[in-house]
Amino acid sequence: MQLFRLLPILCLLFALTACNSSSKKNGQQIEEESSTVFYLIRHAEKDRSDPEEKDPALTPEGQLRANYWSDLFREVPFSAVYSTDYARTRQTAEPTAASKQLNTMIYENGAALVKEWIAQHKGGHVLVVGHSNTIPGIANALLGEEKYSQIEDTNNANLYIVHVKGQNAESILLQPEPINRNHMVPQELP
Repeated sequence: MQLFRLLPILCLLFALTACNSSSKKNGQQIEEESSTVFYLIRHAEKDRSDPEEKDPALTPEGQLRANYWSDLFREVPFSAVYSTDYARTRQTAEPTAASKQLNTMIYENGAALVKEWIAQHKGGHVLVVGHSNTIPGIANALLGEEKYSQIEDTNNANLYIVHVKGQNAESILLQPEPINRNHMVPQELP
């Protein structure tokens, strides 16, 4: 599945969560609890040419993927963008943060911060960029269950979308095809 084919799913999720629901009971308007949507991604492809480098930057393919995420998230009204403090995660988050005129906020242990993030961004959309061994843990913490395992080291394409409403949460894992130098990001997604 190409990344641009994910747009209808993202649009549907956005439409379902963009506004707060309300209902009437005994003639009075009752506001239902708003939901928060988390978009969790691993950093894009990193430069592996120097095994001694502790903080490698993105490869050209990784830069393509970072820009692709930004294009894919074009219609998502993010209220926050989070990244760990590594070049590869910051560079992955930056195109999306810049397009939304947001600063990328640095975090250390996302799984420990999920309750704070839910309270702080209630009703919003939040992008979290992390690592193969941290993003599944953040998704699990948001869900309150051990659903996802560590991401394969060669996989930089998973997109976890976790919808949190009150004490309930549900998720979807999208796994688009890898990006390569010949795969250019379209200017307009369908």
